[in-house]
Amino acid sequence: MPGSPTPPPKPSYQWQSGDFVKPPRTQPPYNGVEIQAVPTYNNQKALVSLAITVTDFAKSKTGATQNHIFEPVQNGEKTTLSPSGDFTVQGPLELRLMPASPTDVVVFVNISYGLPDQTHHAEGGILEVPLLGTPGQAAGGDGDSDPSPKGETQVDASKGRRAKTKTAASKAKK
Repeated sequence: MPGSPTPPPKPSYQWQSGDFVKPPRTQPPYNGVEIQAVPTYNNQKALVSLAITVTDFAKSKTGATQNHIFEPVQNGEKTTLSPSGDFTVQGPLELRLMPASPTDVVVFVNISYGLPDQTHHAEGGILEVPLLGTPGQAAGGDGDSDPSPKGETQVDASKGRRAKTKTAASKAKK
């Protein structure tokens, strides 16, 4: 509808594999893997779900994706990524509560991806997502308003981690 305000983009956390480059390559593998996590918080600012999108650019310039939603968010929740079509990523993606970071849930991976003759491996904690949203970060601006019809707010965040990334060639050197 003309003249209607555009809702703000959904905030998210993002991780890119160590082989991710800008601009992308002109032939396969075009790029690495990107993982994005979008948290949803309830009115009490508690994390209620985490939507994770894994995008693989090895065979596709535009990326092949798999989406996973963790609801409720619990320690030890796990999903296994499986190759399909242009999506080459395989291995577990897990949520963990860590004693060293008791206010966050950490997204861990142990994945392999890429072309058959150029596989890569990434493992470790890659993203930290707060278990509690802070009022100043809520989508309504003041944290007290409820801008969504379901009573959920999105939190803006930018914490990210690097996981260990290895190529098949670096593994062969050991």
